[in-house]
Amino acid sequence: KRHGLDLQNQINKITIPTLICWGKHDKVFPVAIAYDTYNKLGTSNSDKFIHIFEKSAHSPNYEQPVEFANKVIEFINKY
Repeated sequence: KRHGLDLQNQINKITIPTLICWGKHDKVFPVAIAYDTYNKLGTSNSDKFIHIFEKSAHSPNYEQPVEFANKVIEFINKY
């Protein structure tokens, strides 16, 4: 069992627009955690987004920087 800070039971308190960016090949935090987090968000479905980077592991911002930047810019421009 891992010890440390666990805020999983508080994710539902997040209600602001949210973009989750995740690498498909992340070995540190498997992609299943991305979907679980997305589903637990208190944000309305119309204001929460998830993007899985097909060629990335733990750092899509470094591994696919252009696509990552485009997704973030698209999200920022929306809000």
